[in-house]
Amino acid sequence: MLVRYKKVLINFLMFLCSSCNKISQKWSGRCLLCQAWGTLEARPDMEENVHGRRSKTMTFENTPKPFLLSSVESTANQKHKTGFGELDAILGGGLAMGSLLLLGGEPGIGKSTIALQLADSMVKTRDPRLRGDDVYKILYVSGEENPHQIKNRAERLGVDTNRIQILATTCIEEILEVAKMEKPIMVILDSIQTLYSLDIPSEIGSPNQIRGVAQKILDTLKPLGISALILGQITKEGNLAGPKMLEHLVDAVLYLEGEKDSAIRILRVPKNRFGTTSEILLFKMDEKGLRPISNINEEAISNLETQAISGSAFTFISDSGKNFLLEVQSLVTKTLFGYPQRKAIGIDPNRLQILSAVMSKYTRTQLQGADIHLSTAGAIKSYDTASDLAIAAAILSSAHNIPLDRKTLFIGEIGLGGELKNTRNLQSKLKEAEKLGFNQAWIPETGKHTLSDKSQLKIYPIRTIAELEAHHFKNNKIQRAVENGLD
Repeated sequence: MLVRYKKVLINFLMFLCSSCNKISQKWSGRCLLCQAWGTLEARPDMEENVHGRRSKTMTFENTPKPFLLSSVESTANQKHKTGFGELDAILGGGLAMGSLLLLGGEPGIGKSTIALQLADSMVKTRDPRLRGDDVYKILYVSGEENPHQIKNRAERLGVDTNRIQILATTCIEEILEVAKMEKPIMVILDSIQTLYSLDIPSEIGSPNQIRGVAQKILDTLKPLGISALILGQITKEGNLAGPKMLEHLVDAVLYLEGEKDSAIRILRVPKNRFGTTSEILLFKMDEKGLRPISNINEEAISNLETQAISGSAFTFISDSGKNFLLEVQSLVTKTLFGYPQRKAIGIDPNRLQILSAVMSKYTRTQLQGADIHLSTAGAIKSYDTASDLAIAAAILSSAHNIPLDRKTLFIGEIGLGGELKNTRNLQSKLKEAEKLGFNQAWIPETGKHTLSDKSQLKIYPIRTIAELEAHHFKNNKIQRAVENGLD
């Protein structure tokens, strides 16, 4: 007996979104489903179903049959150690066989470097129980660099190249055929924007190509138990280039971020089917590659010993369960333009706009006629509102040209009424600050009841931003700002 699935015929011109596959009956500059611009493409008349695939005629013999979940063999112990302890912990004990990982980052941030280091550490920590020692190897597919460039980088990083195979091609059909023959434990694809499929009539790097290539990787490698690390570029908005579907296909998404002029790199995990997404990994880039950092605060403590300058204040922020010491630097000058400038690096510019407006209303330092430039030292970016008080302190310090004590900490969120609000992890932040040598801290009054009596820090609980200004910048000091034309 034959079963024919119902077909929905499309006998007129249709438009298909290359990002989300939504079919529309008329053209539009913006897809109504995924909101992407310029992705609707005219499709020729053809007999297709609503999924864009030819309808199939199937018999009961080849129809998939259900089975009991209890009959599925557990693969909890079938994981390859990556050699990076914290990464193994995030991935639930290691890299699961047949898993797909997507590593994104800006060009030159270190994606290829960490991929080579990961390959090297995996073959060095190989588990003979999972794969015979003689076939424990990794296939590195390069679509951007030639083998000589990869070899030079590997030698500089001290990578053992005896178990890493290089394949220089961009055709996904060729890559998958080689993977089926060689059967490596992992395939590294550098990068997916350079790969193409012979079955997809579109340009290399187009959303259709990226989506189709990723689907072929998933369909071929996962049944074979071969893991894949896919490298991808990001857009200027900070999102992965290509269709959003790419992130849905993979098991985990990793973002490598950091400033190019800084040695610090941060690895975030926004998607993870094997474990938590609330952790981040810290690395430091040097000539030997990326090395994990156990405590970044100890490396930042050297800034405390420098001479105090105006416009600088310290705070602690929380990010993915960790506390980071952050130095906020500000430069306040009289504006030379009709509209005062507000620019920030490492801090949300919208947050700076709000805080400067609050300070103009609730402090004696008027900032309406001043340009404010704000920056965070190092590669750490602040997404924590606990840095508000340090931002305000740095702005006031620069406006009045009065340095703040380097061993003083400022922690607190500022509301629109100029009031200070309690922040998360206040106790742990102050405990970490005491270990690093800070001797006093300014915090919201609403948070003092959460503090331990054993702390040696001198605590200054305040209710409003005006109290901070009144203590550090007396009336005679405010006169200096008036003379500078900022009031």
